[in-house]
Amino acid sequence: MFILVQIQVFNTIAVAILESNQAGAQMGRGVASAGDVNGDGYSDVIVGAPLYNNTENDEGVAFVYHGSAAGLSTTPNSIRDDADQASANFGYCLPVPAM
Repeated sequence: MFILVQIQVFNTIAVAILESNQAGAQMGRGVASAGDVNGDGYSDVIVGAPLYNNTENDEGVAFVYHGSAAGLSTTPNSIRDDADQASANFGYCLPVPAM
């Protein structure tokens, strides 16, 4: 009997640092591929921050970061989408898109 174990080694150097600029927002609680949102041929990423406060407390938000030949953008490239409802925790869990 043989067991094949495949180990993928990840680069330990950050190529992009993303932040919500709001303490306690839990940015990165939900992270998923967004596909190619802007049609440029590069994959984009959606990042949730469920405790983000905008007009309501803990309404949450989802940020979209576009990919490019240079890598992932370090600033959100679209208007953020939030819940406008207190304690909605929008962005807590993000689905994995169908391939």
